[in-house]
Amino acid sequence: MSAVDEVLAHERLARAAWTLLTEPGDETAGALRAALGASRALDWARRAA
Repeated sequence: MSAVDEVLAHERLARAAWTLLTEPGDETAGALRAALGASRALDWARRAA
């Protein structure tokens, strides 16, 4: 698997995790994902918890 494929796979898994962690329409989570991307936002949320 190439480095790009690994990054894309991690991003897909992070997006899937967000669907379990947040409610549809959660503006705060949506803004965080928009600003950082799903993967970096999930890492940030883990550290902040």
